[in-house]
Amino acid sequence: EFATPTIGRLRATSASGVSWEHRFTPHELNFLRGHRVGMVPLLPGTCYIEFVRVVVMAVHGTRLYSLEEVGFKSIMFLDDDAQLLGAPLVRLQLDRQDGSLSVSSTRDESAWTMHAEMKLRLRAESTSPEVLVASDTRARCPENVTSQIYYAATGNDYHGEFRALNEGWAGEQTILSQVTYSREEAKHLHLRACAFLDACSHAGLWWMDHE
Repeated sequence: EFATPTIGRLRATSASGVSWEHRFTPHELNFLRGHRVGMVPLLPGTCYIEFVRVVVMAVHGTRLYSLEEVGFKSIMFLDDDAQLLGAPLVRLQLDRQDGSLSVSSTRDESAWTMHAEMKLRLRAESTSPEVLVASDTRARCPENVTSQIYYAATGNDYHGEFRALNEGWAGEQTILSQVTYSREEAKHLHLRACAFLDACSHAGLWWMDHE
């Protein structure tokens, strides 16, 4: 049995599957509640990406992979009153045979709520460019939004490291985000990763057609 950040402790392993369980600590809950849609704190979708990254490292080591057939089933709310409701206990289950991965949670360890299902596919090579030349990308993006304008108009009450978009630029099929933090994080890198990925998506949301 071993523990890893975010996904917690290995609970069961066999030739067919592996599962982990993790109850969010008070520090993790306080940090993650900075992600608010409207005024409601809920787990950002980028945390599921971080879940999978740690699963891949634990099971396969340093490997390239893709997520396919991703389906979000329900929201994981991070209520402010955890003393009354209890912190969520999160379960990750990986099927070794077909790469199916599910994320579910419970408050009282009786009824489990399914939040996401996806397929994990290992890859031999990357299709992404190795280096981003920010100046070249920015030159192709005539539209611009600053953090002051974005966070004043977004409607989402982001707190802490989730309020980290400094500036965003957009052009034809191209969006560039500049995310900045006031200090370097050395201890809770898995939390910084969740917030960083979410903040990187904010510029894209600004130019999305919400109909």
